[in-house]
Amino acid sequence: LSFSPKCATVGVRIKSENEETTNEWMEVGRVRSENDEIEVAIARQRALIAEHSKRLFIVEIPSDAVLEWGVRGDGEEGEWSVVDKSKGDGAAKGIEKKIGFEGISDEATGFYCLYHEGRVIAKKEQPKGGAGAAFKNVKGK
Repeated sequence: LSFSPKCATVGVRIKSENEETTNEWMEVGRVRSENDEIEVAIARQRALIAEHSKRLFIVEIPSDAVLEWGVRGDGEEGEWSVVDKSKGDGAAKGIEKKIGFEGISDEATGFYCLYHEGRVIAKKEQPKGGAGAAFKNVKGK
């Protein structure tokens, strides 16, 4: 796999119960590394990435789901590759100051999840009005 220098798209998927099936990857953000240690950055930031993904995909990812972390190769159609958590083992001292994770949110609202008529909905259930229409249905707004 090849990555853009120092930055890569990160995603998660629910770990399959058997080897014959795989779940879809869900893009959750980007990681950066000062020294192009992208897989180390993902492995060391995996708890933050998992927590963000569960907030971003609140309907799709149950709170007790076992996740796999991945990095996408160059481009929007790049191939996803699983990053094992052991990639973070033995990382240089102070690596936390040289890596970072930036999560994505809904472009229209800035929220981590979508609402419609006062309830959280899956992205697939989003009404025709788009995320902005869902935003109008949030109580107090």
